[in-house]
Amino acid sequence: MHITRRPLATTSVSWVSLLWPLLLFLLHPLPTAADCECGYSTTTTTSGGAESDIVFSELLESDFTRVDYFGDDYKGPQRWARQAFDKTASTARGPFGEAYVTGNARSDIIATTAKNSKISNNDNCGLQLVVGSKVVDGMVQNAEIATMGQDYFHGTYRVGLKVTDVPGTCTAFFWYFNDTQEIDIEFLSHEFNRTNNSYPVNLVLQTAQSRAAGYDASRSDTGTFQKRELPFDPTAGFHEYRIDFLADRVVFYADGTVLAAMAGDGIPSVGGNLLLSHWSNGNPGWSAGPPAADARSVVSYVKAYYNSSNATRGKEARSRCERAPAGARRCRDRGGFFSDPGSGGSDNGGGDNANGQGNNNGDGHRNAASPSVAMGRMGALALVVALGAAICIVGL
Repeated sequence: MHITRRPLATTSVSWVSLLWPLLLFLLHPLPTAADCECGYSTTTTTSGGAESDIVFSELLESDFTRVDYFGDDYKGPQRWARQAFDKTASTARGPFGEAYVTGNARSDIIATTAKNSKISNNDNCGLQLVVGSKVVDGMVQNAEIATMGQDYFHGTYRVGLKVTDVPGTCTAFFWYFNDTQEIDIEFLSHEFNRTNNSYPVNLVLQTAQSRAAGYDASRSDTGTFQKRELPFDPTAGFHEYRIDFLADRVVFYADGTVLAAMAGDGIPSVGGNLLLSHWSNGNPGWSAGPPAADARSVVSYVKAYYNSSNATRGKEARSRCERAPAGARRCRDRGGFFSDPGSGGSDNGGGDNANGQGNNNGDGHRNAASPSVAMGRMGALALVVALGAAICIVGL
């Protein structure tokens, strides 16, 4: 029996011509996440009240609704630490002491991992900071987390937060170096009054003058304490609260609207870290309480775009931009995440930390592409090769 073979060249041209565009795509170098090599651009408010663009070189992004950064299953680099320490009643300046308990900072992540899924205001998904109603050994059981890095300098710092509706606690988002260089946003739940829709927030710069006034910035007469009424109920849903810490001023925001601005000698002059705290010590002049029932304030995310106070990191940031490819650019803040917050963010206290809009591997270095993209390409390439080989064999 005579079998007529088709010329190999003819068969090869046929399947290669069909698959060549796909082969070119698969063999093309994977894109790099280098779009943000020259930093992260956002809008801030000038001393004259106008809006102005400003660029920061570093970022930390943590999505507490999707990642339990303190759980046993989390394998990424740790950016946050749950605090564990005690304050006596005299140190805390209240009738009760304060015990900060790691178990009172509890993660409750949403069931789905879809990136476009959203939590509703009725949900309490995120990091729950709990103040217990039970006083143990004369101490109220509180919760606090802090960033591991302590080089957060000029920057914009933001938190998604739902404040407790249980009277008798203080919920705080703050930047801290020491007791005389501190920037606070503080909610005193006993001040909320639903009858007249009064929901004040306390905006504070702690300075040497406020320390001399018994750590009461409202008595320091330096303009470093302001109480502002919020146009919404902070206990009914999540809202974004923001601190812009700049060289000549500090600006406070709620949902993108300026609440207050402060300037002068009270502006911190060094780097510090970020903290989220929920506490009570029974002081009737501040936290009041303790709460009659367990009180929960819930954190959905933290975003920090900043310049490092570490000189080496500052030099690396400038060098990173100078050696970036022609396509590199400053990434514009549009309200989402620049990085993949599930990786733990990019604050590692050192190294290359300008991450692009692709995935971030969490150790402060850029990926060529996400593992899923790389594996997808490898799988598709293997399929194309196998398909081509099968066509060739059949053709033979």
